Amino acid sequence: MRRRGRLTIIDVLRNGRERVFRFNEEALGLLRQFGVSQRVIEPVGQLPFHQDWSQEELQRRLAEQIPDLRRITPRGGMCAC
Repeated sequence: MRRRGRLTIIDVLRNGRERVFRFNEEALGLLRQFGVSQRVIEPVGQLPFHQDWSQEELQRRLAEQIPDLRRITPRGGMCAC
């Protein structure tokens, strides 16, 4: 399924409510499982866990923690929950 399709399904399941993003132990484990660079995992691990963020807030915090993230990830990708 294409990226846009996954986000559309998430939007439908959330009944149109704003997407919520959150880091926790499971998220860090998935980053490791998917082979994300330690250079990215370490700063992400410094972000507050178990806190809900809007997409804009998440992007701002990631940009602060990992300024060159757009160069590291394909098309600046991220996941929504």
